[in-house]
Amino acid sequence: MKVYLNFKSPVLVGGRKSATNFIESINYIPGSVVRAALAKFVVLNCKAQRDVYGESSEKRFWVEFKNKEECQRCEFTNLCKNFNEIKISFFYPKGAKPNPLCDMICKNNEDHGFYSELLYGSEDKEAKCLKCPEGNNRVEKYAGLVADGRPYSEIERMYMGKTAINHFTKTALKGSLFTLAPVVKTCAEGIVFEGFIEGISKEDIEKIKKLRIGKYTSSGFGIACLSFGNSMENEKEDELREKAKQFSEKYKKIVKKDDFNFIALYFTSDILFKVDNLPAGYIPTQEYLKIFKNAIGIPEGFDIHRIFSQISLFRGVDTSKSDFTPKQIMYIAQAGTVLVLKTQKTIDEAVAELVKFKGFGEKIEDGYGWFEFYELKNS
Repeated sequence: MKVYLNFKSPVLVGGRKSATNFIESINYIPGSVVRAALAKFVVLNCKAQRDVYGESSEKRFWVEFKNKEECQRCEFTNLCKNFNEIKISFFYPKGAKPNPLCDMICKNNEDHGFYSELLYGSEDKEAKCLKCPEGNNRVEKYAGLVADGRPYSEIERMYMGKTAINHFTKTALKGSLFTLAPVVKTCAEGIVFEGFIEGISKEDIEKIKKLRIGKYTSSGFGIACLSFGNSMENEKEDELREKAKQFSEKYKKIVKKDDFNFIALYFTSDILFKVDNLPAGYIPTQEYLKIFKNAIGIPEGFDIHRIFSQISLFRGVDTSKSDFTPKQIMYIAQAGTVLVLKTQKTIDEAVAELVKFKGFGEKIEDGYGWFEFYELKNS
């Protein structure tokens, strides 16, 4: 079902820090952050657990159904029982999505729109703006959010200087000055993010009056009320087949290859994956594509023909453990990644195989690796 997070206070969701004393909120909310907020809500309202630290799990704010007498009277029993089955997407500002990384924007005028690199097919041909004069019609990469075919520019942040107090001198503590930059507006309605939650009924989610999401929630940040849109309606398989057929027919004419069918996947969230024993030294591009394909779990019978992505390291700490154990370092491919797959399967067979997957890579239940079928809109 579609869920709206209507924030009643500024929201701060940390990303990669540019400096140790500067924390700027990212412009989306990963599903793992929403899950952590749900877990904290359940544990704090648990009648069978008196502490936020579970002795059996040895973790903080870890949801575990106790099956005690108190559980039978608890209004959040279903939420607790089914917690591991819940799937949560990434949440984006209402109406916005990540731009597919193969879509480039006019360098002179954003109102001229986007042009897909896939329309040009080969490295000797470059994407260009068709509305600008020849010779001054360059386009450039754009990795932000888009809405209605244009860059999304509604997000506003507030910059707040903070410091700690030396309780003896009643002055600012030396070396403690830092800056927070939370999101304070995403649209005319205020701060509204939208996404999807599956695996739990609307009635059970409605029992949650408020969630505290993100960082510094104890200081008043990230207070959200939940509201609901229409249920998540997946496109029917015949509609997906038609979309995939249209893409394959167009793309085969562009690359002049008739011995394969082509399907493009557009990832609406980051792809999280790990690679064990990455070879040292120079690796040809095709070998990298094979490693990436196997790492995220693309099924047999498909090969990656082209990839549009930005890949970096993903690291952090496990905040559910008291000693904040470092997490295993993994790789992350940026939301908006587009994979063009080639296959000798028929389009019907290929679509039937791919729709079995909710996403690819790790932590799919937290929204990572969710995808849609990409279509060429401008030609």
